[in-house]
Amino acid sequence: MTLGATGHHYSRREAVPQTLHGESLPPAPSDLEARLVDHVDFSPEVLASRSRARASVRRNEIGMFKNGDHIAEDGSDVWAELSVAAIAAKARQVVLRLDAINEREIRERLLERFQQAIEDSGAIPPEDDEEREQALDRVLISHPRLLREAYRRARLEQVRDTAFNLPGEIVSDAPLEPAERNAYGVFPAGMNEDERRVARMLDQNEKVRWWHRNPSGPNRPDALGLYRWDEGEGFFPDFVVAIEGRETPDHVALLEVKGAHLWGAGKEPEKAKAVHVDYGRVVMVGRQRGASDYQFLRESHGRLEEVATFDVSPMRYE
Repeated sequence: MTLGATGHHYSRREAVPQTLHGESLPPAPSDLEARLVDHVDFSPEVLASRSRARASVRRNEIGMFKNGDHIAEDGSDVWAELSVAAIAAKARQVVLRLDAINEREIRERLLERFQQAIEDSGAIPPEDDEEREQALDRVLISHPRLLREAYRRARLEQVRDTAFNLPGEIVSDAPLEPAERNAYGVFPAGMNEDERRVARMLDQNEKVRWWHRNPSGPNRPDALGLYRWDEGEGFFPDFVVAIEGRETPDHVALLEVKGAHLWGAGKEPEKAKAVHVDYGRVVMVGRQRGASDYQFLRESHGRLEEVATFDVSPMRYE
């Protein structure tokens, strides 16, 4: 550590590589609507739903069927009687849930591709424009993930593997607590209680060669981000950890600490499925409120569930 005019300077340790690997995703392209429509899978099953007068609803899709539609409490399939206007409104919701999409353009392109898919199947598409639009609406609400999956595939095509450099030093206005195995020899500022406790566990473990607090944010050139886990949202694991005996480049593993209040929140459980092309699956750990031990976490049915007590040793294995 050196004290300079701009604060306290901490140099990167010699054992820590200068370069790490992450993923990047450019902004949505101007032709995203065309790309998305090209990825829509108008399978025979999907096309068959164009003639339905009723829409099959599952419990995990009930968010699309509110304001009076009946949903079975046991989660079984039910039939919701929908008017033409209700079908159109719900189909529009499906489109509006996509990010950075021009609604009018995506609609026009979908109708054109939808008609071509019907013709390719050997069937005769509706001649009337209104009937064709209603048929497409029935498809969209019968398969509410159809466009989302197409959007995801279109965006994933743009994800790139990137290399980036770790800074030669970090600078802090205030002196930082020394750490034996941290990449810069200190416990970084800005960690919450769980992150700091896990950092101490890493710092005290002899199997850890070095550990680094990964910064968060797409605008940080030194942040290790993952994008293939989702259709565009960046995921920046909390720690990069080099573990003795791990058979990955530079022995690196990625570690995320997840507070218990997030174990069932939004997309957070899906991050446990994130896999880095070089460093492997992201290791997810957390603890129940008031518990002393941290647990390995895995996604199950949309929630994070405890698997085993956290220890560094199992992280040696991919």
